[in-house]
Formats: sequence, structure tokens, C-alpha cells
Amino acid sequence: MESFDRRSSGDAKIISDRSRILRRLVSVVIMSALLGGCSPEARKARSTARGEEYFKAGDYEKAKIEYMKLLLLDPRNDLPFRRLGFIWEQEGALLRAAPFLLKAR
Repeated sequence: MESFDRRSSGDAKIISDRSRILRRLVSVVIMSALLGGCSPEARKARSTARGEEYFKAGDYEKAKIEYMKLLLLDPRNDLPFRRLGFIWEQEGALLRAAPFLLKAR
């Protein structure tokens, strides 16, 4: 009887380990699909929309993050240069704003 109880406890641990590994695997697959499934154009559109939403709401810190993401995705886009230059000018960071405003022209 005693050996049966030990084996049952060991089996439960193996099942628990397998279940945990399966959950992690499913989580990784889902995250990969969500994060890696977007095309560059979709990411640009999402960053632009979020940046504009935050900018219009006056939430400049969040807008800066989105516009910086947009610059990484599309360095030839003038919009993030204009917006970042404006934001930094409004914040009084003229030396930081100047190159962005000049690039936007």
C-alpha cells in the first residue's frame, strides 16, 4: 500500500508539471500571435492613431512615446517630427525641439 501512495504522489507531480508546461506553451503561442502578427503598416497606423489621440487630449508624455515608436517604424514621416518638436517647445525644451522642427520643414 505504501508504495502505491508514493507512486500516486509522483504521478500527480508529473501531471502538474506537464500542465504547467502546457499552459506556458499556450501563453507563448498566444503572445507571439498577438505581438508578431501585425504588419509594419498596421503598427504605423496604430502608433499614429494613439499618438494623435494622446496629443489632442494633451497627454504629451504618452504622445511622445507613440511618436517615437512611429519614427522608428517610419523615419521619413513628417508628422512625428512636427508633433515632437511642438511638444518639446511647449515644455520649454527649445534645444530638444529645434532639430525636430527643422526636420519637419
